[in-house]
Amino acid sequence: MSTSPQKSQFVSFGIAVLLLLIEVVKSVVFGQGFLSWPASLIAGFGGLLIVALLLLLRQPSWRYALLVVLVISLTPWVDLSLFQLTFRLNQISIDLLALLLLILHWVFNPSMKKAFGIVPGDKTKANDSEDREAAQVKYYQSKYKSKSVRELRQIVASRDYTAAAKTAARQLLEPNAEPE
Repeated sequence: MSTSPQKSQFVSFGIAVLLLLIEVVKSVVFGQGFLSWPASLIAGFGGLLIVALLLLLRQPSWRYALLVVLVISLTPWVDLSLFQLTFRLNQISIDLLALLLLILHWVFNPSMKKAFGIVPGDKTKANDSEDREAAQVKYYQSKYKSKSVRELRQIVASRDYTAAAKTAARQLLEPNAEPE
């Protein structure tokens, strides 16, 4: 079963909301009420509420708002659940559940990578464009090889031809550097 790219973008948000809903149900079932929630959980609820509002308004900035909520939830200041799974090293504490959600958000939202300048295969695209340009130059060389020196010079001087066509004409003129 494959998930469409549009729906997969909401995986991390959906899991975060599910964790929060579990806390809401526990509060209602056990009669503790929302006033017993710690401030960090209320802050997480507020952050997810802002993200949900941006989603309802169809704002693409929801991704960045969720990113901010997830990054802050790595710290003890914001929690998405009372369930804690933390990695502690001396005074540094990282919520592993929030880290997992952050990784899921990063993986399922390719636009996040583009926004931060991380485009997988960026070097390949540059190589592809160079290969494409070289192929176009080769095409124009084969097309223009029967043209006279005068016609090739007109192509180079004209503004009506593409850069690849002009490069091909220049390259064909190089061996024929004799004046007319």
